[in-house]
Amino acid sequence: MTFADRLRQAREAAGLTQLELAKRLNVTKSSVCNYENGVSSPKEDVMLRIFDALNVTPNFLFQDSFAASCVSNASCCEFPKFLGEDAPPTNSELELLRKLRSLSPVHRSAIETLVEQFYPVDTGEKRGVVSGTA
Repeated sequence: MTFADRLRQAREAAGLTQLELAKRLNVTKSSVCNYENGVSSPKEDVMLRIFDALNVTPNFLFQDSFAASCVSNASCCEFPKFLGEDAPPTNSELELLRKLRSLSPVHRSAIETLVEQFYPVDTGEKRGVVSGTA
C-alpha cells in the first residue's frame, strides 16, 4: 500500500470524511483529496497534524513506502544505528517524541534539561546529581 492508500484507510477507520479531516488539518478538502490520490504530499507541519488527527504513527503511514528501497539501499535503514540500538523506536518512544515536539519552547527546554540530568546516570557516566536523587 502507498502512503495515499494508508492515509485513506486511516481516515476511513477514524470515521472522518475528507472535509472533516481537512478542517482538522486546516487545509482544503481538495488538498486531502490530492494526498489520498497521490497527486501531492502534505508538508511537514500538516503531516504532524495528520498523525494526531488520525491517531497513527509515521510507521503506519509509510511502512510500505520504504520497505522495498531498504532491501536495495541499506543506508536508508540506519535509524537504529543513529540511536545506538539494534531495533527501531517503539510506538511508545515515538509517542513521547510527538508529545515533546508539541510542547512550548520553555517546557521543551525543561524536559531536555531533565533528560540530560538522568542520561549520564543511566549510562554509567558521572555528572551532576538532580536534587532529591541519590
